[in-house]
Amino acid sequence: MTSRVASSGLFVIVDESEAFRHTLQYVGVLVGKRRGFRICLGYMLPSLPTELLEFGGAEDPSKEEMLGKELKREQKQWLSVARRRARDVLRGAQSALKSAGVPARVLKTTVRQLPEGRDLADEIVEMAAVHRCHTIVIGRHHVSRFRELFGGDLAEKLVRQAHGPTVWVTSAPPKRDRNGHGR
Repeated sequence: MTSRVASSGLFVIVDESEAFRHTLQYVGVLVGKRRGFRICLGYMLPSLPTELLEFGGAEDPSKEEMLGKELKREQKQWLSVARRRARDVLRGAQSALKSAGVPARVLKTTVRQLPEGRDLADEIVEMAAVHRCHTIVIGRHHVSRFRELFGGDLAEKLVRQAHGPTVWVTSAPPKRDRNGHGR
């Protein structure tokens, strides 16, 4: 009887941080030319800025309609710029992984906008499930003690909330000052 090893799906959270660059290096070294891995690079677009959600309205119906159209136009423009930025970041991530020996055929990308009022950690877990990835890989951002006490960062939240997928948290070494001390 032959056993078949199932493909391991990694859902890698993509952003523009130093923590992500470290995560990308880690995944590249870990996976490299190994077989049996699928990698889905996931980029979350932020929610629309509050000033683009709605306007105060107008008493004149024709002015109201004009303001509504202008708001829709500004929303589309904002989303277009955000999607273009996401594409650029994802292309860079794909290129870095290909340079590390990861075959292009095992790489997939996805972009999703965070729905208003939705929890980012829940959305990431859902995205990983949709892409059949049982491991979520995320870079830990160094946060202040204050922020750590009151909410922490996304990596910590995923570790606490994600029931089902495995969560790998990578952490870049702390930056050093001129005297060699960690910051």
